[in-house]
Amino acid sequence: MKKDEDLISIIIPVYNAEKYLEKCIDSIIKQTYSSLEIILINDGSSDRSLQICNRYLKYDKRIMVINKKNEGVSIARNKGIEIAKGKWISFIDADDWIEPEMYENMISKSKNEELDVVICNCYINKGNNEEKNKFLSSQDRIYNKDDIIIFQQKFLCKGIKKYRPYVWGIGAPWCKLYSSKLLKDNNIRFVPGLTRNEDGLFNLYVFEYARKLLYIPQCLYHYRILSNSLSHGKQLNIIENTERNLNELMKFAKKFNKDEIFINGVYSRIITSTQQYLQYLFFYDINILEYNKRKKELLQS
Repeated sequence: MKKDEDLISIIIPVYNAEKYLEKCIDSIIKQTYSSLEIILINDGSSDRSLQICNRYLKYDKRIMVINKKNEGVSIARNKGIEIAKGKWISFIDADDWIEPEMYENMISKSKNEELDVVICNCYINKGNNEEKNKFLSSQDRIYNKDDIIIFQQKFLCKGIKKYRPYVWGIGAPWCKLYSSKLLKDNNIRFVPGLTRNEDGLFNLYVFEYARKLLYIPQCLYHYRILSNSLSHGKQLNIIENTERNLNELMKFAKKFNKDEIFINGVYSRIITSTQQYLQYLFFYDINILEYNKRKKELLQS
C-alpha cells in the first residue's frame, strides 16, 4: 500500500452464496488497486459460505470475517458501515463480481476532486447472456449539488410528465464508491426489514446529502440476475411491504420538504412496485404457493 493511496472498505453481505462466492472474492483480491479492506459478513448462512469466507481469511490479511445470525442484508450492510475504516465504502453482492481494474479506475479519476460519490457502469449477467447496462452519459461527468437531485428523480419514476426518465440500477448500492465521511456524518443507513427498495431509499438519502458526484461510463461491475433472488423471486405480504415502503418514502419527502413532483414520483414508484408484487405472486413460475393459496394471501393482505 502506497502512502498516498486511499483505503477502500468493501462490504459483502453473505447469505447461502457458496455457488458464487469464490468468484466474487477472487475478483476483489485480484484488483490492481491493493489498498482494500474486505469485510465479509456471513448473515447466518446454512451452506458452506462461512467455511469459504474463513478459508480466504487465512489467505489474505486484508480480509475480515464477521459471523452473525440471520437478520437480513440491510442490518449486515449497516454492520459493515459501522466497522469500516476506509475513506471510501463500497458494497458488492456475494453473487456478483468485478473487473480487475474497477477500483483503480474509480480512484484514479477521483483524484484532485472533493467527491462524495463515484459511480461506474455495469454489465447485466443472466445465465450465459451479458449486456452492457444503458446508464447515463457515454463520457465522464461531474454532477454538482443541483444536478445530483436528478438522481433522485431518475430512481423514482419513468412515467410522470416533467420527470427525468428512470435509469435502471441508479438506486443500487453496488458499482459505487461512497465517501465514508458522508455516510457516517449524516447517519445514512439501510432501513432494516424493508424487502424491496431498501437500496433506493438508502441512495435517496445519499443523493440528498452529497455535494459532488462523478460518473464514469466504463462497465466495471457484473450484476448477476438470479431467478431465485429476493428481488426476482416470490414476494409475499404485498400490502404490508408496500405500506412500509410508502411510509419511508413519505418520511423522506417530509424531512426534506420535497415538492409535488417528487410526491407524485413516490406514488408512481409504489404503483410500479405493487404491480411487480402481483406479477411475482400470481405469475412467477417458481413461486412455491398454489394459485388458491396465492389468492388467499392477496385477499388477506
